[in-house]
Amino acid sequence: MDVLDTLSVPIMCAPMAGGPSTPELAAAVTNAGGLGSIAAGYLSPEDFEQVLAQTRELTDTFNANLFVPETVRPDTDDLKRYASALQREFGEAVDVPEFNDDHFSDKIDLVLEHTPEVVTFTFGLPDPSTIRSIQSNGSYVGVTVTSSVEAVASVEAGAEFLIVQSTDAGGHLSVHRQDRAGTQRVLPDLVQEVRRKVSVPLIAAGGIGTVRQAQQALDAGAQAVSLGTRFLTAGEAGTKPAHADALVSGEFTRTVQTRAFSGRIARGLANTFTSAMEAEQIVGYPHVHYMTSPIRKAHAHDPQMLNLWAGTGFAHCATQSAVDIVREFSALRADRTHG
Repeated sequence: MDVLDTLSVPIMCAPMAGGPSTPELAAAVTNAGGLGSIAAGYLSPEDFEQVLAQTRELTDTFNANLFVPETVRPDTDDLKRYASALQREFGEAVDVPEFNDDHFSDKIDLVLEHTPEVVTFTFGLPDPSTIRSIQSNGSYVGVTVTSSVEAVASVEAGAEFLIVQSTDAGGHLSVHRQDRAGTQRVLPDLVQEVRRKVSVPLIAAGGIGTVRQAQQALDAGAQAVSLGTRFLTAGEAGTKPAHADALVSGEFTRTVQTRAFSGRIARGLANTFTSAMEAEQIVGYPHVHYMTSPIRKAHAHDPQMLNLWAGTGFAHCATQSAVDIVREFSALRADRTHG
């Protein structure tokens, strides 16, 4: 079933790993007429199962998002150099961790067991047989893409819909190879490019802060839009207080794309950390994420030292409820046809 056709408000709350995507946020968005999401990224299988169960208790429809394991492995010497640079800059010893796949197979088993209505993938493509298994179990499967090339490959692998993400998006850009940084394109143009290549439903994502921007993406050929940054300051979100406060403080005025925090290209508010590590950053996901984690935890109340993920539309953030955000976008007009 095309879940997008059932939405009374054509918006999805983007899955945001690391805390912001709570069961309460997912349920609030779905129950207000949109599509709520939970994020499996960085969770243990046990914690992910708990989140699945809690979300199911609160709502009848939601998206569960999984990170696809990296196909490009970081260079060991680069990782060692980055560890040394972090220690020089911040005075804390940093170890280079082993590669991990974020418990991918265990999390696939969990979505097969719990059957969320929607399952989406970030950072690449799972094996087509995995997609088929999830579909045959009753879930609607989507893949996040950043180009028409990735879009075509995803549809050929079996994706039933696509999340088309521009470089204006906050947080990680879901390029399918971590050594790439995406192509700078305004979102409506990217949606049109992808629409010319595939006929499946599209959700437009990246930098959307206003109803006008959302409608432009819909008019370009998307069936729905994805909002992430706007929901970071919702009362139901699990965003770190220093992060949420930074988004509405007026102290931060611009975003940057950086690999400094995770080794993967991501957009966040420019701060002391991004400036200090700009010349040192490397391709190194997920290792760099775990290398910087102790530093971020030690400075949990200092926004200058945190990964303040934010899209280019962050200035429209406000302290409000998820329901109010969905209502703000309730006048959107989406073309339910596609192809």
